[in-house]
Amino acid sequence: MDYREYTARSVDDAITQACMDFGVTSDRLDYQVVQEATSGFLGIGAKHAIIKACVRVEAAETPEEIEIPKMKPQKAADARPKEDQRRKEVKKEKKEEIKAAAGPE
Repeated sequence: MDYREYTARSVDDAITQACMDFGVTSDRLDYQVVQEATSGFLGIGAKHAIIKACVRVEAAETPEEIEIPKMKPQKAADARPKEDQRRKEVKKEKKEEIKAAAGPE
């Protein structure tokens, strides 16, 4: 891998410049920050950011190597009755609490 050196006003600008030069997105870029950008005092002594970058080479995975976990599909209709039942129970409990708080009639 040949690293190329990029200079810009900020590290982000240098990364963008490298991405455009290599024609890849930033997640496929491997870079090392050589020097951070500094603003200096009133612009005097300001330094640009310097990075060394190259394209990241990743091992290609074949579809056979990727394991997909097998899960039982859950239908939305299966979960719904449980929620409705719980809501009915809560309403019933609240009604009983209100009757108990009101006292005998």
